[in-house]
Amino acid sequence: MQITRHPNNPIVVPGDYEWRKVTVFNPAVIIDNGKFYMIERTAGSLTPCKNYLGLLESEDGVNFTHVKDEPIVTPDMLGFPYGSVQDPRIVKIDGTFYLNYALRPCAMSYYPTGAGVPFALFRNIRTGGGRGGTLADPFLHFEIR
Repeated sequence: MQITRHPNNPIVVPGDYEWRKVTVFNPAVIIDNGKFYMIERTAGSLTPCKNYLGLLESEDGVNFTHVKDEPIVTPDMLGFPYGSVQDPRIVKIDGTFYLNYALRPCAMSYYPTGAGVPFALFRNIRTGGGRGGTLADPFLHFEIR
């Protein structure tokens, strides 16, 4: 396999919204019904570094636009207002999308120990909603139409 950078690289850059004005990185991308969907990790500031997950879509895998103008997963949704969500991964199994991500429950300068990997289940990737979870209740359920 030979992998080369696209001539338009980078294809997604910071900006547009406060929650992603400083950086975008570590995306997860999935193709569904011929359309590309990207879950991006973003930050509105680096001090403190609070990361969010945003959702974008593309017809060609290069030109992405946001599906929503707010993040689809935030640390606040999960009950950790000083935390960070990062490193999304997504897969579709039997018609359900499984979104896995890392949750840092506190500031980047503090490293607690613990267990648990939150993830979200949803049927349609385009729209958001649902309820937040915690490490004790790690599922974000998106009822997506």
